[in-house]
Amino acid sequence: MQNGYVWQEQLMLIDEKSMDTVCHCQIYLNRMANSFNRKVKPRQFTLGQLVLKKIFPHQEEAKGKLAPNWQGPYVVHRVLSGRALMLAEMDGRINMKPINSYTIKRYYI
Repeated sequence: MQNGYVWQEQLMLIDEKSMDTVCHCQIYLNRMANSFNRKVKPRQFTLGQLVLKKIFPHQEEAKGKLAPNWQGPYVVHRVLSGRALMLAEMDGRINMKPINSYTIKRYYI
């Protein structure tokens, strides 16, 4: 009977330690999320606004390390749900492919 009681007590200690670990991990994740969210600045784009589009390494325009990182300027033609944008070129041609707003930055003249 003594052995069974000691065994149960050890199991309870293991459960308590694992719960402490889970709680500590959750507190740490919450702190990290709060720290990140304080620094995030939401981007709001409006119709007619001038923007630049990021050039990714797999695109043809990316040629070497001294090549430009941004294309444009473009005009915001339409703002879609889910932070997607439809862009138009400066001459009025509309690009029908939606683009995520995280690949866009505002262009200041």
